[in-house]
Amino acid sequence: MTDPLTMTFSEMEEFANQQQKGRFAGDKNLMIKFHMEPMMDTQKSKEEGRPIYRDVEHVRILIPGSKESVVDKVVTEIERNRFRDLYAKWKANEQMDFSGTPLESCTWIGKSLVEEMKFFNIRTVEQLSELSDTHAQKFPGISKYRDLAKAYIAQAEKGKAASDLAAAMDAQKKENEDLREMIRGLQETLARLEGSAPPSTPPKPRGRRASA
Repeated sequence: MTDPLTMTFSEMEEFANQQQKGRFAGDKNLMIKFHMEPMMDTQKSKEEGRPIYRDVEHVRILIPGSKESVVDKVVTEIERNRFRDLYAKWKANEQMDFSGTPLESCTWIGKSLVEEMKFFNIRTVEQLSELSDTHAQKFPGISKYRDLAKAYIAQAEKGKAASDLAAAMDAQKKENEDLREMIRGLQETLARLEGSAPPSTPPKPRGRRASA
């Protein structure tokens, strides 16, 4: 066996690949499916005042003949390298990632219409609100839902503006309280200094000089 300390970089890379192949030799018997799953972006949702999701790569790994042996997890570099060929083929054909509020989260739009619009790559409330008149002609009655989407976003932005104003007012209130507390402390310090100062001695009167 070659001493790893004397290997070149390319030899070490080949050695690691061989080790990896041996470790996952049984992968040819697995059923592998890469897919996208929407996951809530907590920070973005908080900033926008409405639920914002983003697509995250997932992989589902199944062992044929076993219902219990199913793994569905977020894709990491391990899976990208382990199933390199399958991942590359999937990435070549996958839909574009999206970020926004999924249509599925809206109670004012039916599931069948959601699926129909997905076919035309309309997956979020934001995309629906920005649908052009030309493309809207493909969907009879879609203008009503486009208006609802615009109203939904406007309401969310209004709520966000109110939330931002409340936060700013709270911050200003806290700043004023801190300022008052600082002034109170300065006043107390000044009072202590004045109380500890020795009483001032009045100057002695000067005597008059005798007239010449």
